[in-house]
Amino acid sequence: MIQMLDSFKMSMFLNKNIAVLGIIVKNLNILSRLA
Repeated sequence: MIQMLDSFKMSMFLNKNIAVLGIIVKNLNILSRLA
């Protein structure tokens, strides 16, 4: 049970990081177009 909770927390953490990375990449693309 505890192991399941840990993997759930881990996947939530990864999903958050992936979302943040996507936003950063999008911003970089916009900046490179403006530059």
